[in-house]
Amino acid sequence: MNRVENWVSFFIDQGFNDFICSSEIQKEYLSDFEEEVYHVSVIEDARSAAFYSFGRSKLCNKASVLIVYEEYLSNCYSALTEAYHQNIPVFVLAISLKKNRYESSNDYLDACVIDKFIDYCNPEIFNQIQNLSYIKFPMLFCVYVDKQNSRNQPMFVDFNKLFGEHSYIIDKIHTCEVCYPENEYDFELNRIELKYRYGVLSKYVGSLLNRKLKSILVVSNSVFALDQNILSNRYTNDMFKLIVVTDNISLISNYSAWIESNNINCFQNRDDILAFLESEHQSIMFIESER
Repeated sequence: MNRVENWVSFFIDQGFNDFICSSEIQKEYLSDFEEEVYHVSVIEDARSAAFYSFGRSKLCNKASVLIVYEEYLSNCYSALTEAYHQNIPVFVLAISLKKNRYESSNDYLDACVIDKFIDYCNPEIFNQIQNLSYIKFPMLFCVYVDKQNSRNQPMFVDFNKLFGEHSYIIDKIHTCEVCYPENEYDFELNRIELKYRYGVLSKYVGSLLNRKLKSILVVSNSVFALDQNILSNRYTNDMFKLIVVTDNISLISNYSAWIESNNINCFQNRDDILAFLESEHQSIMFIESER
């Protein structure tokens, strides 16, 4: 068990088995638990997840456990403040991949949580926490996770292999949460930092309104899930070219009909890369990660 799984087991043992998290966190930290012992609601946006957790705790008269990455804690502030003033318990388990990040970076949350525990793999920390069933306010539990021990491997794509002789068609590629070989390419590459992954698709759609160059956005399936609702808008123009790198291509059939209903071409075969690049219509291509 990794440290997050230790905390999930702790909450379950305390009688709290209602969890809210993103699909990425569910896959990484909850996949080993039997479905009979917990209930998980998958919500990609941290702010929406926090308000859902608040509402769930209020409806059930029992704390739910919200699991988020530490960098999105600020998105939870409004919901936690509301929960605090209504005496509603919400237990927030914040995951950090950077050690010592918690010492002062989230002091603003002290106004809306009754207590805070910071765990750098402290073996005694669970003995320091009393029975949580009597808590009527939000609480924050911060845990550090060694990224090297993460089970999830990053999405990977070799652009030279994918585009081949057709790379001359492309002017620029923006990537988010996708790895690639550090080679020389015929096009410009722009790596978007993970902390900016919220709204990446929306920003790309907006940037195309004033752009003449042919640029492509390449994202992981988890980044795509965060902002996929932007596809249902009237402003996406025909320069829109999105590549989604996934670790399970068989799940794409769940998206294709909806995407095409939004008047967007959907490609699912690498052999169609030229048709995708030359398409004069907004297009999305799904490809499987090469690792």
